[in-house]
Amino acid sequence: MICSNCKADASDDSLYCGKCGQSLIGSDLQITRNDFTLKLNNNKTLEFKSGESFGERYRIISELGKGGMGQVFKAYDNVLDIDVALKMIRPEFLLNERMISRFKQEILLAREITHENVSRIFDFGDVDGTKFISMEFISGRTLKDIVKNDGPTEVERAIEISKAICSGLEAAHKKDIIHRDLKPQNIMIDENEHVYITDFGLAKSIREENLSHTGLVIGTPQYIPPELWKGEMADKRSDIYSLGIIIYEMVAGEELFQSDSDYGYLQKHVTEDPEFPVDIKEKIPSFYRNLILKCLYKEREKRYQDCSEVYRDLKDRMYSNGTFIGEVQRSIRKTGPVKIASAMILILILSFIGTLIFKNGLPVQKKRSVAILYFKNLTGMAKLDYFSYSLTELLTTDLGQSKYIKVLPEDKVSEILKESNYLASSFLDEKIFERLGDQAKVNYLVQGSFMKSGSDLRITIKLRDSDSGEMLSTDYVDASIDSIFPAIDRLTTGLKRRLNLTENEIIADVDSEFESITTSSQAAVNHFVTGKR
Repeated sequence: MICSNCKADASDDSLYCGKCGQSLIGSDLQITRNDFTLKLNNNKTLEFKSGESFGERYRIISELGKGGMGQVFKAYDNVLDIDVALKMIRPEFLLNERMISRFKQEILLAREITHENVSRIFDFGDVDGTKFISMEFISGRTLKDIVKNDGPTEVERAIEISKAICSGLEAAHKKDIIHRDLKPQNIMIDENEHVYITDFGLAKSIREENLSHTGLVIGTPQYIPPELWKGEMADKRSDIYSLGIIIYEMVAGEELFQSDSDYGYLQKHVTEDPEFPVDIKEKIPSFYRNLILKCLYKEREKRYQDCSEVYRDLKDRMYSNGTFIGEVQRSIRKTGPVKIASAMILILILSFIGTLIFKNGLPVQKKRSVAILYFKNLTGMAKLDYFSYSLTELLTTDLGQSKYIKVLPEDKVSEILKESNYLASSFLDEKIFERLGDQAKVNYLVQGSFMKSGSDLRITIKLRDSDSGEMLSTDYVDASIDSIFPAIDRLTTGLKRRLNLTENEIIADVDSEFESITTSSQAAVNHFVTGKR
């Protein structure tokens, strides 16, 4: 198969190009083999009249809709004496016997899942060359339709739906079956508010690794986890990432990422951090926000490792993060009235210790110390290299005004980098993080980068712990050349929040307009405009 976008070769059963991420299922699909080239018109649809027979077993009632894999019809099953949903599979999904054999095996695996929150699959068959799946018919709406038509889901309802999805996924994962195409379109909710996961037909047994093919990316771009975009094996944590997107979409009322292309989605899932809409964020309990974000970690090792963990936090209405204090808090919440006095004492002790040691997960200090590293030029334009120095100077000057934050002078940062044989353009590793932390005596490092975003620049900063190198947060702003100063101000304010300054401290902190600052800042301005130091 040849990708129409980048002309790269792809395996016959790939849905998206492993090189550029472009969908391989377009209006015309070209299949190229050694001996022939076949073009399939994917706009072809099956037409049935109400009451028309489909084979000897089924009678068509109505069309339910069209999806990525084909058409779905409501039909009456003469053998089971019930209404069923028939999904007619598009022929390009089953181009050869190997694909058909694999698909049958995955359907058989999906039939093993028996759970109240998973729709049943009854049969996989063929009628006059049209292959189909017979599934449980559910009278209701998809979660996608609910969010699209009703807007953000009320939190309590969203939590109950999330719990039901977790329960169904856990049942599948216990049989080593992962969904791989989990999305709101595959979540059905009936008139009694009962939740069903559908379409396990694309599921893949973890045990059958020999069925995997290099470059195979299966799923819907808006919901594909980073590791699948990278061509890695899917596991149950991949489903948990997609679950996080579904929950986000429920409570936010909009998709996690928006893009005009599959490649755009690839970029966002792999590199862009999720953010909640400002007008929605405060309406979502903090435990629920943290739970969603933990599902959405780029690195699957940092996500929830099992759906049972997600369900437990949903059920207990708390986010423990797996820490010792979190588990103690969870135990306290489950303590009966008899032990309430002991629990209160323990809470007071932990609160006192927490006040001394932690504040929102970051060490509390009289004055935070920060080193700002040179910004990385990701535009691919060498003529913009001088921005690396300019943006560093601007941010150092702006943040350096704070009476709560100690910023390492730029020349000291440069000295340490040079001693370590690092240039401004170098990619930094854990060794330089450790060296900077030790020599500069700072607690945090700020890495920056900039890239083109249309006619503007997208300026990104990452806050890291200097001891471990762990990334603590990521923020970005889009700015034109004329709006660089306000953009730096916004980044500075964001950094202060990340470093746990309170809103009162931020307001009381030095807050002069950056454009009115002279002395060292003036050199930064001249350098920014001219590129001369």
